[in-house]
Amino acid sequence: LFETLSKELEGSNKKFVIRDGKPTEVTDADIVVGDVMQFNAHMLASIPADGIFISGDNVKIDESALTGEPEPMEKTREAPYILSGTEVKSGSGTMLVVAVGKLSTSGKIKAKVYGGEVEDEQSPLFKKLDTMAMQIGKLGGVVAVICFVINCIVGFGMGTVEKGGEFAAVVEYCMTAITVLVVAIPEGLPLAVTLALAFSSFKMMDQMNLVKHLDAC
Repeated sequence: LFETLSKELEGSNKKFVIRDGKPTEVTDADIVVGDVMQFNAHMLASIPADGIFISGDNVKIDESALTGEPEPMEKTREAPYILSGTEVKSGSGTMLVVAVGKLSTSGKIKAKVYGGEVEDEQSPLFKKLDTMAMQIGKLGGVVAVICFVINCIVGFGMGTVEKGGEFAAVVEYCMTAITVLVVAIPEGLPLAVTLALAFSSFKMMDQMNLVKHLDAC
């Protein structure tokens, strides 16, 4: 019953858009990026997609559901951004649709709240860790090359390598450089960070703070 009512409601929510230069009536689910959508404070008050204000008269939109702002926000060309999930309180106008569905503001919020599939986005902490690991790896590569060059200079330039053993010496120098590179790569860093975040989550739990994601600690 609930699914049936939801489908009937979705089918009744229609908007007038200009697509390919022609006025068209479509449902909220059929609106696509690039449509010029009409809205007003009466029959077309709900905003189903993100867009940019094009023209209108005394347009004020209630964004309290998203931003918590109690007063309706006036939309002009100086403040053109219109977010999905908001409601037109006064005026009428047109907007250029720039994001729909899961890529819109309300779609991202719903996906986060209800566990929908969204693009995996790394937290700032793990982005910094990836950057640091990359820098350490590059530094290890440079040190490995330096060690190989120094060994070659010492071995061949100073004559410490016996005749006939040049190939074996080069192999040994390469193995030494590879060892330096392997040791420089921080393989245990993700595990150490995970353990530290888990410990932090237990500490926050003692303070009656529940943590849904470890990287939020």
